[in-house]
Amino acid sequence: ILVDSLNERQLNELIPPDKRNDFKGGISRLEFVLRQYGLLDGDGHQHIAFLRALQRLRSTGSAHRKGQGYRKIAAEFGVESATLRDVFADILGQAMRLLDYLIEVVGSGRLNGNGLPTESP
Repeated sequence: ILVDSLNERQLNELIPPDKRNDFKGGISRLEFVLRQYGLLDGDGHQHIAFLRALQRLRSTGSAHRKGQGYRKIAAEFGVESATLRDVFADILGQAMRLLDYLIEVVGSGRLNGNGLPTESP
């Protein structure tokens, strides 16, 4: 739900019109916006990596739950070494940190809509 809920239309408003067709999917759009506004720092980068890993887990796990791709991403999330309850709790924790980060970034005004990082007072 988290990956599918990225508002691509709104993200497009923060991407220059000539670049909007360069991206496929919400994660790539979000990554571009964060980079464009100087927000793809350690936290931003970690959140994008989490979203990409979560997408891979969903796409390889829900339908297949087998194969090299699933085993690799399942290991990244600790599916084989922890209880599913603990894995799910960790995923929810990472998702909450991502949402907190996005709330902070938007609330701070650092996404000012003109494609340039906002200046500090």
